[in-house]
Amino acid sequence: MGTASCQILRTAGINNGKYHETPKNHLHILPQFSYNFPRNFFNFSSKSLQYKRLAASCLPSTSQQQNSSPELAVLLEVEGVLMDVYRLGNRQAFNVAFRKLGLDCANWTEPIYLDLVRKSAGDEEMMLILYFNRIGWPTSLPTSEKGTFMQSVLQEKKKALDDLVMSKSLPLRPGVEE
Repeated sequence: MGTASCQILRTAGINNGKYHETPKNHLHILPQFSYNFPRNFFNFSSKSLQYKRLAASCLPSTSQQQNSSPELAVLLEVEGVLMDVYRLGNRQAFNVAFRKLGLDCANWTEPIYLDLVRKSAGDEEMMLILYFNRIGWPTSLPTSEKGTFMQSVLQEKKKALDDLVMSKSLPLRPGVEE
């Protein structure tokens, strides 16, 4: 087992690998973060650790710390914080999913996508229902299989979005690289 500890996660209320709520008025009493990872949990390439959407980098902040063991910082990405996946990625991923499923007539332009997001409050299944109710469902699709069809579209969309994010073709938000 490898062990990681980090001061940065104290305010998040993480202790012994488990998350717990820290009352706002008790932030000065911060728990120690410590977590045991299985040996092969992370891919150790250079000084960077990566596991799906969990990324950690060792960055000494002063020349004195460069000689000591580096601290470990863990960055937990919440979708949409580091890059604008909602505006840029999701629409593109839906269009890729439509093409993979042979739905060439389905192509969401930005105005269509934004209208669907607004009307569905961001619920992707509702976005599909609204869209196909407007343009018509695929003629080969029995009414009883609409749910299965939507799940297929959403699975393909998720794969396409993961590929898009991993390709690094979406720009990072300003200030993220600093």
